[in-house]
Amino acid sequence: MSDNNELDRIKENTINLDNLPSIDNDVSNVPAKLLTGFNNVEDLLKGFYSYMAISKRITSENTKRTYLSNVKQFLIWCNKLQFAVKRVDKTLVLRNLIITYEKALSSTDLAQNSKAIKQASVRKFFEYYEFLHPEYNIDLRKCFSSDFITTGDPNAYKRVTRINAEVFNALMEAAYSEDINSKWIFYFFCWGLRRSEISTVKVSDLDFLNKEINIFQHKQGTNKRIPMPDWCNESIINRADVYIIHNNSKRSNKTKGKVPVTDQFIYTKLLSWRAKTDFKTVPITPHSMRRYFVSALLKQGASDSNIARLGGWASPMMVSRYGYDINLQNNPIILNNQVKY
Repeated sequence: MSDNNELDRIKENTINLDNLPSIDNDVSNVPAKLLTGFNNVEDLLKGFYSYMAISKRITSENTKRTYLSNVKQFLIWCNKLQFAVKRVDKTLVLRNLIITYEKALSSTDLAQNSKAIKQASVRKFFEYYEFLHPEYNIDLRKCFSSDFITTGDPNAYKRVTRINAEVFNALMEAAYSEDINSKWIFYFFCWGLRRSEISTVKVSDLDFLNKEINIFQHKQGTNKRIPMPDWCNESIINRADVYIIHNNSKRSNKTKGKVPVTDQFIYTKLLSWRAKTDFKTVPITPHSMRRYFVSALLKQGASDSNIARLGGWASPMMVSRYGYDINLQNNPIILNNQVKY
């Protein structure tokens, strides 16, 4: 290879971090020239959507729309950077691009969770790119390492209400006063399950011999086992059903127990419990229950690694973000009356 060719190669794999182009907040009305050129944005998005359509890990249309919007934003930014994604033929090239994008994101006023979601969207896009080009053997883990980009469970950063034992007990009393669906949903909340996991628990996942329930964790692609509740026995199970949780509405009568309920169905159940308590105005969400699960285990002395495995997180780092909870009663500044007023 000649010296000139080698210099071209170095330039191709190097991105100037000075004067990076801005990231457009609104990509619905960008100039047409930014949709073509270095990257044909629309064609890439069509292929990416087709990939997500066959993915078993992305079932939510809202998630697909979020990924598409974020990837469109990223590809437009790449056009402004004059970087064609087809140049990505090895791990180093992609890693440099992702570090550059992280720097551009850090120049915005986006919240931590927003940056994490955008990087997660771009990672999913390059998962599709890797699917198209297996010959490049790109290591996505190295490219999207938490050492230099914003990653992690985006829900851990959201401003979700942290409920206390009083609210938890009130919700439990309300849930157990309703139908068997509510009892199951609340029980699964107690074990930190996500809504996507709760809705897809099957009758075949119940192990009456060992008094256990096998739970498939969609985000991790792994299984975990939790104990069966004392009130569960074979007499309350309809063996003709496929799923444990089912909608009893007339509209869903034909598919009751045959198809999973929606995430919104589970959210609505939680709201119905709240309506029966004295905490009607408290903005409780399913993730409030998940946070309570983590906080309760931390207060009992459970290790971060054990909580992470039970909660379905790849990294124990998520535990601190979910479980962080300043208890004023145990705060030495309060106990010692160090604040003078």
